[in-house]
Amino acid sequence: MLCPVVEINRVDASMEIAARITKPLARKYGCDMKIDFSKGAREVIFLGSPSQKEQVVSAVWDIFSHKGYSPFRRLLIFFREFIK
Repeated sequence: MLCPVVEINRVDASMEIAARITKPLARKYGCDMKIDFSKGAREVIFLGSPSQKEQVVSAVWDIFSHKGYSPFRRLLIFFREFIK
């Protein structure tokens, strides 16, 4: 007796989460991000100069590289400081 095959669609949302965390920082540095994850699209476009991009990447890196804080604590600090 054969078992029926069940198709599993696996969705990786880490890119969307990272983009949504980065977008407020991009705005802080005078640029923006276009994020489109609707209907299977996986599009993230940075709208700004290369120097602004470096500043945003550096700020995101700082959020996630603090020693002594758990990842959850760093996210709480991020939300308190950058999302209004």
